[in-house]
Amino acid sequence: MADFLDSPDSEFWIALWEREHTTCPVHHGPMNECPDDERDWYPQRRICWPSAQLAAAKRLFELMHKDKPYHDGKEQLWSETPSRATPFHFLDGHSLYLAETDENPDDDFLSQRTGQTRLFGQASEADESS
Repeated sequence: MADFLDSPDSEFWIALWEREHTTCPVHHGPMNECPDDERDWYPQRRICWPSAQLAAAKRLFELMHKDKPYHDGKEQLWSETPSRATPFHFLDGHSLYLAETDENPDDDFLSQRTGQTRLFGQASEADESS
């Protein structure tokens, strides 16, 4: 114990422990506020549009592959069930993330496999010609 108290980081770790044990994990305020049923609380929300767009992209990506989720590794042959020819699930190895610029403009992975339908309000070639 003496070694811990003599370490340069001991004050930090003690303060962190005290904060974790005196802060409510639900409302993130002091624990002594929790039993106060006389106090009014107002639920709030915070909207993060980047995370909303990421969640929507993930949901659409899953919907696109709902009927045939397994592929051959090149995403050309798709199947309802895994097999030697289509062992890969559409989520295997995929990680969707956000970027401020389109890092892979040729990878239109949220379009239907026909390449004609685009998501998130982007016009497709078919839309532009009509």
